[in-house]
Amino acid sequence: HLEANLLRKKGGIASRDLLISEEAPFAKMIPTEYAGIYSLVPQAKIEELLETKIPGFLAVISFQKGVINSALFCQEIVEYLSKKYAERFTLYEHTPVHKVLLYTEHAVIDADTHIVDSGKVILCTNGFESLHIINDAGLEIDAKYHHLVRGKIGYMSGYLEKLNKPPIAISYYIDPSASDSNSYIYLTRRPYEYEKGLHHNLISIGGPELDLEEDAATYTFEDDFPEEAEAEIDGCIHRVYDIEPNKKIEYVFTWHGLMGYTKNGVRLIGPEPQNPVLLYNLGCNGVGILPSIHGGRVIAKHLSGEKVGKTIFDVPKT
Repeated sequence: HLEANLLRKKGGIASRDLLISEEAPFAKMIPTEYAGIYSLVPQAKIEELLETKIPGFLAVISFQKGVINSALFCQEIVEYLSKKYAERFTLYEHTPVHKVLLYTEHAVIDADTHIVDSGKVILCTNGFESLHIINDAGLEIDAKYHHLVRGKIGYMSGYLEKLNKPPIAISYYIDPSASDSNSYIYLTRRPYEYEKGLHHNLISIGGPELDLEEDAATYTFEDDFPEEAEAEIDGCIHRVYDIEPNKKIEYVFTWHGLMGYTKNGVRLIGPEPQNPVLLYNLGCNGVGILPSIHGGRVIAKHLSGEKVGKTIFDVPKT
């Protein structure tokens, strides 16, 4: 994390506040090359920022985040497009796509009892595990696509507490190492009207995941929420999250969903090199709203014929 902050600074990207406890055993062993990109603070400051009382957390990375009701956001976008571009925009829900046949100038989409002929196809969904792509105009795409993007089922729970704390987003690395490959739990807190006129803070917390590839599983939205995932989340929030001064929080619901991860953690945005009839805007990696909006802007440029320069989000050729 020190190295990442140093690279941000060298690259002209806004660096993040990296605070390290004065009590951290490694505090006096940090190489001098990282001077100026972190601060030593009292242990109490670390616990204050993480809103926890349990020992063991020795550092905090702090930066601005945003929280949004993504379902409501999407509904409002659909409503806006339906009114402003009624002659151009149509939404078809409950139309599962199982197969996409790509040709040189168009694509044919198999959607159960429907067949759709389209000039372009843009994959911007996480529900890709049962999708097959057949490229009639060139080299095979399907295997490469499923190799680039893998599925994870994410599990979350919601709790209510009094509306007496500001919005926040926190991730806790509860394994000994704060490596990106280690598990962590994450939560957001924001105002929420659970019942009309009754305002609370909603604590949304997740962490447990199921890798579809490793477990050879398929995702079904109607599946029950696993008891072990519910117990893991409940144990974490009561052990790690400081609920004072509220003394208690109220469990209200659980949910799960399919997340799409790229192997290198970088989103895929742009045309498929083997056939530009197909374009991608996917690989949410758990944080999808702002990257998807950026991807949508880039996709719009491709569709309108604008010249788009190379970026790290381009779909690899092999």
